[in-house]
Amino acid sequence: MLKKMFDEVNFEIEKEGWNEYEVVDGHHRVTLKMRVILTKILRPKILPLQQPPLIGIPKEAQSPNKVPKDEFQLSFQNIVVVSNCPAENMGTPTQPLPPNELDQAATEEVEFSTFNEEWNIYVIPDSGLKLKIKLVVSSVRKANGHYDQFGYPIYVVQSANVVVPIPPKQKK
Repeated sequence: MLKKMFDEVNFEIEKEGWNEYEVVDGHHRVTLKMRVILTKILRPKILPLQQPPLIGIPKEAQSPNKVPKDEFQLSFQNIVVVSNCPAENMGTPTQPLPPNELDQAATEEVEFSTFNEEWNIYVIPDSGLKLKIKLVVSSVRKANGHYDQFGYPIYVVQSANVVVPIPPKQKK
């Protein structure tokens, strides 16, 4: 039997930027600023716990209990900020909804255009590996009748975080 554990991997921020999108909300345009933040990098560590040999398969053909050096689990926090919102689109602040209730709230899809999508860059000093991460938006929905503590409309954003590893430069 195997027990899977993780080691935390230290990393440094080389660059973090804001993405900007324009949302068409009614007859007005609203700016959404978004940012993906890498919060944790974990390296899986597999430890053998009295693993019996596989019968009928030569020992040298059995996979060792090791994880590839550059296999990671990543944790993110996505931030959405509404700005440049005209007064006509604002409302009375409402009680915050938990994420599961926000997913069930009545929403309407709104059109959006991408102004800018930045790559964030993080460095793992121990290995020199860099991770480029970009938040990419696929849809935006307005939560009808829901407003943040300042009266800005609440938007529900569907997005994905794209991760591109950049290996360290090889010394000649």
